[in-house]
Amino acid sequence: MKPRDFLPLRGRILMIDEILDVRRGYARTRVTADGDRPFYDPDRGWPAWVLIELFAQSVGIVAGHDARVDGDPEPRGLLLGTRRFEASRSWIEAGTVLEIEVEEAFMDPGGMAAYDGRLLNHDIEAGCRVTLYRQPPETA
Repeated sequence: MKPRDFLPLRGRILMIDEILDVRRGYARTRVTADGDRPFYDPDRGWPAWVLIELFAQSVGIVAGHDARVDGDPEPRGLLLGTRRFEASRSWIEAGTVLEIEVEEAFMDPGGMAAYDGRLLNHDIEAGCRVTLYRQPPETA
């Protein structure tokens, strides 16, 4: 499985390199901080706030996977926001390999959901809660 199998993003803005695991309500992904992606500073790497986008894309992979399992071939939804973003560093150095884990915290029948994300790297701590709306297939 590739990230583009579950996300409508293409080109440089698709920042996730690899899906390590995906199942209902959960994903673990991998990405390397490099100059082929947006927001990269050749002297410092990525600002830590780029992790918010990586968490959001990982959540998008879960949502795309779950929609497909539920029989929805063209899921629609949108990111509503993030809360409690924290990172132990201001910058992610070039070449750093990041593993991201996101897990569903709640999902209501109307499509509102929240996912808790965290970085699994031992030398960098980061996490946040991502909130989204997934349009139920019958209203699409």
